[in-house]
Formats: sequence, structure tokens, C-alpha cells
Amino acid sequence: MTSVGARILVFVIVLFPALAVAQGPSSTALERGDALMRAMEYREAFDDSLAVCREKVSAEDVAVLAAESPDTLGGVTPGDEEWPTVRNLYLDMLTKGCAYSREPAVEAFSRALAASLSEEDMDALIAFYATGLGERFRRASHAANRAGGLAAQPLPEAESAYEDYAAALGALVAS
Repeated sequence: MTSVGARILVFVIVLFPALAVAQGPSSTALERGDALMRAMEYREAFDDSLAVCREKVSAEDVAVLAAESPDTLGGVTPGDEEWPTVRNLYLDMLTKGCAYSREPAVEAFSRALAASLSEEDMDALIAFYATGLGERFRRASHAANRAGGLAAQPLPEAESAYEDYAAALGALVAS
């Protein structure tokens, strides 16, 4: 085989399929992905997840944090004059951690559906969500996602992440 023939063969076998994949789903598939995302009420599910985050923040017992890790709040404790301000600053910081942009997530979700499912599969799922069972499943999914989000608890390493970071940084700076 000539070097030109080999190059063409490499293009056809390796590069052409990669270019086709890079182009992504067709406009019809993207439309169906968007329709399926709407049928699944992903926007609402996304908003629910942020609401769960804010609800968990509002239930945060900052006094327990102050007792367990006083440095996190600058040494301020519930009996101190600055306590209400420091507590509110901390809760405000946590609440801001629950703020995420919905539309990029919605677009990525729709695009992933379009890339992962055939148009026929998306049509079948859209039809399913239009049925009574599909509507009940969607409502149950929202409730289950909310319950799961509220039940989720941080692992010990998540709880100690700030202290671990501060200790490692302190050791690094001290050396």
C-alpha cells in the first residue's frame, strides 16, 4: 500500500469516525432530547435539588460546629457578642454554595439524552411520560430524589476537609 493510500485508510478508519462523533447528535435528536428533558421535568428536579441544599443549610446547627471546630468560625462561640453576625455569615456562605446555574445543566442534560438514546427510544419515553403511569412515576421520582437528597449525609472526610486543608497548609507554610 502506498503512503497516500495508508493516509487515506487512517483517515477513513480513525479520523472520520472521530469527526462524526465530534459533531454530536442531529438537530432532530437534540429536539427530542429537549422534549424528553421537559417530559421528565428535569428543570423542576434541578430546582428541587437546590431547594434541598438550602433546606439542609437552614437546618445546620452552627453551635455544634463552633463546639467541634471553633477555628472554623474564627473562635467565636454562641455566647459571644459577635455570634449572631458570625452565624449568619457562615449560613450565608453555605447557602451561596447551593447556587448553581440551571440552564447550562438543562442543556447538558438534554444533549446527553440525545447522544445516549436513539430517537425511537426518546419518542417511546416521551410517550411513556404522557401516560398516567408516566405522570405518577415522574411525581414519585421528584419525591424520591428529594428524600434521597435530604437523607444524604456527608462522609467523615467531607466533614474534616477544611481542617485537613488548614493543617496541611499550615505545615507547608511553616516549613
